[in-house]
Amino acid sequence: MRNNKGQMSMFIFILIIGVLVASIMLFVGGIITIKINDALSQDVEIGQVNLQDINDDTFGVFNAMYLNNADWWGLSVIFGMMFGLFLSAYFLRGKYPKFGIIFDIFIILAAFIFSLYISSTYSILVDSLNNAGEPFLETYIPKTSMFLLNLHIFVVIIGVISMVLFHSSIPRRTEEAYQTGGVLQGAY
Repeated sequence: MRNNKGQMSMFIFILIIGVLVASIMLFVGGIITIKINDALSQDVEIGQVNLQDINDDTFGVFNAMYLNNADWWGLSVIFGMMFGLFLSAYFLRGKYPKFGIIFDIFIILAAFIFSLYISSTYSILVDSLNNAGEPFLETYIPKTSMFLLNLHIFVVIIGVISMVLFHSSIPRRTEEAYQTGGVLQGAY
């Protein structure tokens, strides 16, 4: 086979890193919007305009939008990456030999071990940020945080489903659909 670049389960590492990076980006963006909104939400008269009233009409709306939709964005990244992994496994099925199942099992095992480290690191991050007075990860993106805290469980499930999609022949190919003989193969 030419251009044999690896199995489909290898992309699960991209899912792990992508979800972690997306969660950290959501955290950084959330902290920035909260701090800016707190700084601008002061009851100060600037000329004939109250800064708090103007902030509530402008940046306050953006802050509320970000905080209300942050968990949805995190879940969208998670399900988008999973859907992309499943689609690529489905469309590339049958491209690699069947003995690659053993290689896929080792890839899923390595991804499991890697996800244990990522999950425990994220758990330490959530706990330390909460102790420092920044509970953004628990308050505004709880479902995304739950996915990352239980990443080792989800990685195995996603990896096995991807492996089944990749190595199965669903639907049957035309060469598999042909039968020789009648309905009962041995009844001649």
